[in-house]
Amino acid sequence: MLSLEKTSGKPYKSIEELPLQEPIGTVLSVPAPFTHRKILVSTSRSSFYVLDLLARSIAPLNSSGAFVEVSPDGQRAWAFHPDRKDLAVIDLASVHPQNLLLPYNVAAIADISRRGGGRALIAFHRIAGLSATLFDAAAPSLLTSRETAALAVEALP
Repeated sequence: MLSLEKTSGKPYKSIEELPLQEPIGTVLSVPAPFTHRKILVSTSRSSFYVLDLLARSIAPLNSSGAFVEVSPDGQRAWAFHPDRKDLAVIDLASVHPQNLLLPYNVAAIADISRRGGGRALIAFHRIAGLSATLFDAAAPSLLTSRETAALAVEALP
């Protein structure tokens, strides 16, 4: 059991204040292997920050209104602008972003597991009803992506 009288006089790291441009609206947890990282999204979604709790560092990224989603395997985060062609992947090991400019506006995304192993990203577009672009999530590239037009979508339960 911990009591405050046993901790007095021991050195502890102090609380640090971070100079942010605007308030944080959302905190996204990152699954293993990067559970020590959090993604802080500003209220206007104009920027987000990758907070590393172990290194006690923060990496700011400008997003100008992007939605941010963390992949289920914790390896990357995706940022996209609804109804714009911009899509970015942020490698959560290095916190390095890679920007992709798709040929069509992105309506939504899904980072899914592949049957043979690995992960894929589906970027959905509102063209001819609904269409999609499929990427290798670990190495997204327009050169290796696949496009599918006019998806047939039935009612989901």
